[in-house]
Formats: sequence, C-alpha cells, structure tokens
Amino acid sequence: MFLSLAVAGWDGYRKLVRRHVELGEFLRQELQKSGWRVVNSTKLPIACFVDAATAEGSSASYIRSIAQHVVASGDAWIISKRLNADVVALRACITNYRTDAADVQALVRALDKARAAVRVIR
Repeated sequence: MFLSLAVAGWDGYRKLVRRHVELGEFLRQELQKSGWRVVNSTKLPIACFVDAATAEGSSASYIRSIAQHVVASGDAWIISKRLNADVVALRACITNYRTDAADVQALVRALDKARAAVRVIR
C-alpha cells in the first residue's frame, strides 16, 4: 500500500476513488437499461442485481446459472451472492484501476448473452 500511495499520491487515489464511484453509478444505469434490477444502494462501485425481465430472475438457481455462463464465456467475471435469507443476487464490483466504461458495457453484454442462454435451457 505504501508503494502505491508513494507512486499515485493522495491526489491520484482521490481521482481513482471518484472515478470508481462514477463507474459504479454508470454500471447501475447500464444494468437498469438492460432490464436488470439493482437490489442494493451504495455510493461504492458495487452493484448487486437480479433479472427484472423474467419472473424467475431472482431465483437462486437462475442467478447462479447466469454467473456460471458469464464466467465460462471468459468475457467477464461475476459472482452470485446471498444477501440475506431471501435474496440471492449477482454481484459486480469495480476494483481495477484500468476498468473503464467499455468494460462496464462488456459486462452488461455478457450478462445479456448469459440471460438469453439460460432462458433457452430452461
């Protein structure tokens, strides 16, 4: 951590955090435009979401299938996460300093492709 701070400085870290917060908001907007429902509320670049476009879109098995398809595609990485006793959601977290809007859009496309594949199987 010290070396990273020495290289980037406080201004560098401040810019990175602001950029990640903006990308997190962009991710939530892109998910919603594509028919995913964000189920958490935070300023952090973390989005937990389910598929609002289908009745089974919040079932644990459906969510896990989506995550498996996305990871298997190699296009992106995503996990499913139990938020509480009743809610299992997909979870995306922006942590890499190289992540940009194109990466966010690529994730949403990968999720949409997985959604189409899972619906065909079911």
